[in-house]
Amino acid sequence: MKLLTLHKRNAYIHYKHTICSQAFAFVLLATIFTVIFPFFIAFYMFNDIWSQYKMIYEHPDVRFQYKYIFMAEYRPSNIDDSNSYESTVTTCSSYAFLNELFQDFSECSMIKFWERDSDFDYRSDQMTLQLTFNPPKGYVLDNFNLYLEFDAKFNRQCHLQIPAAVILQQMQVPSNFRTGEIYMESHLKLIQRTGFHCPFFLRHLKSHFYHDIIPENSTIIRDYEMVNIRKKLKNNPAYMTVDQMPVIHWNRIPSNDVTLNIDVHIDEMSGRYRTSFWQQLGQIWIIYLSIFLVCAYLMEKLKNYIFSRQMIRAWEIIPWKKIY
Repeated sequence: MKLLTLHKRNAYIHYKHTICSQAFAFVLLATIFTVIFPFFIAFYMFNDIWSQYKMIYEHPDVRFQYKYIFMAEYRPSNIDDSNSYESTVTTCSSYAFLNELFQDFSECSMIKFWERDSDFDYRSDQMTLQLTFNPPKGYVLDNFNLYLEFDAKFNRQCHLQIPAAVILQQMQVPSNFRTGEIYMESHLKLIQRTGFHCPFFLRHLKSHFYHDIIPENSTIIRDYEMVNIRKKLKNNPAYMTVDQMPVIHWNRIPSNDVTLNIDVHIDEMSGRYRTSFWQQLGQIWIIYLSIFLVCAYLMEKLKNYIFSRQMIRAWEIIPWKKIY
């Protein structure tokens, strides 16, 4: 009757030596190489595959800081009499120094602000500012400047407080516009110069921003100029603003005043974050494991070849074969 193999057991050959030996040093270095070498291969050679940046989409939490500057400049309504008139302005702001400086000029008759949360996620989806002012008699609106300061926050990856502002400079008004309503619509967008840094284990590096765009109680007129305000905002690694050329609708209505309505839409934004060491390690662990298994298999074959041919001296322990 033919015999079948029901069970088998491998006979392991042991190679032994002391700690202070060439064989022990070889096995130690081989083990370290097997563990470390796949990590360097996966982390450095595949560095271009696994991006150092990642995009995270988030709806920012934007709040109006009730800091604003509005300045409208007028020209004479009768061009023939332009030589007998000087241009005049209307100003309204939340800054005491600016209000005191232009106290002899006309001010805004009404200022309104409200927010809208369309999806009920406790974050504003649209902000609206309404300004009403009366042009002086004999003048028509020529251009205007507007500055609105906001506070924007990202919280999904880490807490980031990003400066945000609406800066509209020298917005020209059509020559045939006298009085009525001006509707402006724009979207708040994120502008990044570099990726965001978030703190992680053993490294507490975090992106910092310059929020003091207009110093509190400043008495320097240059601090309130739109050009300098825009420069300070752009000095940040990232900031939020609107397009310089928003969508504008001119509704000409015979009246004694001009109403400016500006709608700022706040949509979901994509933020670019720098990946930390631990995040990159989590991305490359599959490649590391694959390379490690190959290295471990090849290193085992190499050790069998070297010890079996006595290239490195060690005590060879062969188990006895028992015959029943």
